[in-house]
Amino acid sequence: MIVSLLHDFLILDRDVDGEYELLRFIHDPRALHLHDDFVRYMSDTLGWIPSVNPALQSSQFGLCMHGPTIIELEGAATSGRVFTLWADLLSIGPPVIELTGAFTWIDNPELDGKYERLNVDRDKTVQVLRQLATWSGQVLLGNRRLYLFHLGI
Repeated sequence: MIVSLLHDFLILDRDVDGEYELLRFIHDPRALHLHDDFVRYMSDTLGWIPSVNPALQSSQFGLCMHGPTIIELEGAATSGRVFTLWADLLSIGPPVIELTGAFTWIDNPELDGKYERLNVDRDKTVQVLRQLATWSGQVLLGNRRLYLFHLGI
């Protein structure tokens, strides 16, 4: 079995797509993707976004890393700003951006560990972040009909 380390994002319409019938959107071809390592890199700022955990039907902040999250009107302005600012920051970097990842021990835990190096394709990542910002703006204007759906790994 191949495990996907991608977070999926979709903009959904309650009138067309429903509200919490979210399992049918797993592997949806319309989804935008961000790698788990990069989402974790952004996680401090993603934690500022008001959101809903549909599995528990409760309000929270941030994304569910291993399940669904919904960003509604209350979180759309913040998510739009967060995604826009990340896109702006990354857009000034080199074509392949090297970031510091998690601290890890690769093969032998008795040896000193090291930080993983994340290589991010600037243009693809900026494009996804800008589209997520655009979708967040559409949620703001959608009169509670639209929402941003995130599915963690």
